[in-house]
Amino acid sequence: MILRKRFDAGSVRLKKVRRRSGFKPAIIGGFGILLLLCAVAAFARAGGGEGFSGGGGGSSGGGHHGGNGDSDLIFFLLELIIRITIEYPVIGIPLIIVIIAAFFAAGAWGANEGREQYVDHTIRRGIVAQDNLRRVRAETTLKSRDPAWNSVMMISRAKKAFALIQEAWSDQKLEKAQAFLSDAIYEKFKIQIAEMRDRGIRDSIESITLHDARIAQLQSDDAFDTLHIYFRADAKNYKIDAASGKRLSDDSGEFEEYWSFLRRPGATSLAGNGLIEGFCPSCSAPISMNRAATCEVCHSFLRSGEYDWVLSEITQSSAWTVREEPDIVGAGDLRKLDPGFSLQQMEDLASVAFYRHAAAMRAGNAGPIAKLALDSFTGTFAEKLRKEADGTRAYYLECAVGSVDTKRVELGDTLDRVWVEITWSGKNTRRTPDGREVVGGMSPPRRDFFIFVRKHGVETNIKLSLSSAQCPNCGAPEQDVADPVCPYCQAVRNDGSKGWVLQSILPADAAAYRKMILSAPEPRVSAAPESTPSLAVPVETGQEPVLVPEIALACMVHVMMADGVIDPREEKCLHGFAARCKLGKETVESMIQAARISGSAGISTLPIPENPEQGRQILRQMAAMALADGRLSTDELAALNAFATRISLSPADVKLIVNKERSRIYAEAKIAIAENKKNRS
Repeated sequence: MILRKRFDAGSVRLKKVRRRSGFKPAIIGGFGILLLLCAVAAFARAGGGEGFSGGGGGSSGGGHHGGNGDSDLIFFLLELIIRITIEYPVIGIPLIIVIIAAFFAAGAWGANEGREQYVDHTIRRGIVAQDNLRRVRAETTLKSRDPAWNSVMMISRAKKAFALIQEAWSDQKLEKAQAFLSDAIYEKFKIQIAEMRDRGIRDSIESITLHDARIAQLQSDDAFDTLHIYFRADAKNYKIDAASGKRLSDDSGEFEEYWSFLRRPGATSLAGNGLIEGFCPSCSAPISMNRAATCEVCHSFLRSGEYDWVLSEITQSSAWTVREEPDIVGAGDLRKLDPGFSLQQMEDLASVAFYRHAAAMRAGNAGPIAKLALDSFTGTFAEKLRKEADGTRAYYLECAVGSVDTKRVELGDTLDRVWVEITWSGKNTRRTPDGREVVGGMSPPRRDFFIFVRKHGVETNIKLSLSSAQCPNCGAPEQDVADPVCPYCQAVRNDGSKGWVLQSILPADAAAYRKMILSAPEPRVSAAPESTPSLAVPVETGQEPVLVPEIALACMVHVMMADGVIDPREEKCLHGFAARCKLGKETVESMIQAARISGSAGISTLPIPENPEQGRQILRQMAAMALADGRLSTDELAALNAFATRISLSPADVKLIVNKERSRIYAEAKIAIAENKKNRS
């Protein structure tokens, strides 16, 4: 059953919808009852011995009615009603009551359905209006600082960047696109390409068709202008054996992505070539291919964002949400001491650390992560590499990051600390004693905290804020990935005296997650965190965890798996919810398979609710995901109800949550539509 909610219906437009939607069902309902009366009348005449005269009259009347059409039929039926009411009041009066009730019920149903359709339509229009408003406001702010800003030109440049990266990825030659890539993106591609080369695989893109490219969101703050561009494309894409050229898998199909570009607020739009075109945006000299942080001619910092846009993130459509400036505990206090501190910098660094840590786990030694982590971290790294009894070693391949979010900043007397949460998944892999890699299916989404420290009082070098792999002291390109000492300036990279370094990685279990979002407003650094975070006594802040669709789906899977079984009905519900969130069938199946194999082992990294209020918070966000077009399907509602039942909430709780969420979305949509109209007039 689809949930219904009454809304105000004062507009002329809504009244028209009511009349249009309610009249037809009422006529049909009434007509059906009248046909039933004909049968009753015929039965009464035959039983009363009046068949002969009635039959004659009926025959004559039948010829007459056939000549005048529907209006005569209605008069005939009305006459029957009157006759039956007079001659058989026990039958006629109740039937008249039924007809009247059916007429009004059908009209009310139609009016209610009209209201529901109007709300759905308003929500869909509101989503578009909200996107337009955000874009217009951001472009207005940007143009006030950069009069040369031209969105059409920027989209054209973004298309060039898109084509360059597809070519570089397919050819496994990042040099073609490295000039405009932040270190996070560059490291991600470099490690993924290295994995494929080691396995003798190449990801071949035979052709690609770009269907849509447009600005999805534009943000401006004191640290960066951030431009999010939406791409929708179709690719013929195959995994092939690098030696023989044999196709191993077909990954062809349509895909949607959001690309995020950053630049400093003082930068202005270029009249000529820039990083995307392969030239220094400051002096127009060609950029060398050695991944240097500075231009060899004018010595400007290339990827600082001071002169041009730098690609910092690529997000799949299923994980994309409208980005709002988060209110991070402790971030404001740190900016007072270090004006150059930015969340973008921390998240770029965390991404680099994540992919290097994944490479270290695969390599079986701490070398790839050594430059970015404290000696205390690398010193205990061997413990993570313990082999199973049969001599195999487990790790993940083809790691994919869903989201990177700074969660907390702590100031201390000697060290400052930043907590960054990374949501990710990867293919479960085992290396056998003879060196073979046995690659399994994709894991459910996991959540880990990457915790970074820096000596108190150190300030950010803003020119290197998007060059996380370069020397933080002189900006020199990396020479030896395992050597923490810069060969050019001899600065030690991994002691926290020049910049942020990795102190520890903790699973974001339910207890740590609650403490993280419900924390004291002025945290102070104490001892290094152990298996669970050592935080101040939590207080209510009104925040709640923000779920990405993969995490929401994983929560559903693991909660439904609590009794050891996901039945076919529940599996159908999960597929329905995943489809609404733009998650593929293979994602659902891999999560279900992993849950069946590991049981509750994966629950510790998910925000599984431990009480009804936490359950309502998660359900509220799940409902918002499913209400993208204003209304829940039967399968989607069934999925929410199944999830709610497992966490001791009732269908009534679900109905209340969904109705409140729909009312909120509807109200916001109306405001956005009205403001959008005002801006156009």
